[in-house]
Amino acid sequence: MLIIHLPFGSHFTEFHHCKAALHVRVCEPKGDGISSNRHLLDNPVLRARNDIGKAGASCLVRLIHVHDTVWIMAAVGIVGNLLVLFGRYMVGSRSSQAHAEHSLYLRHLAASDLLMGVYLGIIATADIIFRGEYLTHDEEWRMSSICAFSGFLSTLSCQSSTLLLTLVTWDRLVSVTRPLYQRSSSKTRVILRLAVLWGVATAAAVAPLSATEYFGPHFYGSNGVCLSVHIHDPYAMGWEYSAGLFILVNTVSLLFIGISYLRMLQAIRVSRNETRNTLNCREKVVARR
Repeated sequence: MLIIHLPFGSHFTEFHHCKAALHVRVCEPKGDGISSNRHLLDNPVLRARNDIGKAGASCLVRLIHVHDTVWIMAAVGIVGNLLVLFGRYMVGSRSSQAHAEHSLYLRHLAASDLLMGVYLGIIATADIIFRGEYLTHDEEWRMSSICAFSGFLSTLSCQSSTLLLTLVTWDRLVSVTRPLYQRSSSKTRVILRLAVLWGVATAAAVAPLSATEYFGPHFYGSNGVCLSVHIHDPYAMGWEYSAGLFILVNTVSLLFIGISYLRMLQAIRVSRNETRNTLNCREKVVARR
């Protein structure tokens, strides 16, 4: 921890160290881009003010901060995905076997995104509880079991969503590029795929909770929003895990999804041209007759 004593205050490398210098008039930095010494979520998303005339007539647009945005995203994530789960359950109960498999994938994807909505709700609630005096509760919050659970939810949601999107893309790729391929309709095989997928995502999210020497005792508590991504110190304990999980895995998945959709578009274009040529040939034969 680097401390620089100024004439009227102190300067630390991280803002939460200012808790040790509450007696000084000025303590820098005042935040880390997400949290500040007053609020857990303190990054203004939209700030607008429109002053009209000098007579005092003015129109002030309320400030919309990150905590408002997080509440909106949490509500949309929870309500929206619950509606998707309900809708897919109703559709899946009366759909064909092939459509039922795809519907099952989408239901699991909605459940994965629902976890992210719960995570955002926890962070938004913590922001309300600590609003105005976050600095005094910063360490207690970051080292708490609730923060660790929030980090677990965010990692589980991110990785399961990534893997599910990859699985759904693979399913669509096979359907489009190999339409005559006899696919196994066994529900047991589909459930086994999903079980393995959730098992891998859960293992990736649980690993930082092991409190090993590699991860440290509070891996998810490296920042106020309890993410497993090292936002401020890219080479903190366990940085290889974060880089591998959120850069390598996600990049490979993104490339696979992008290349797969390009192949699907190409297959659709070729199929459309072949169909058009077949129709033209038939029209010529009919015209000759």
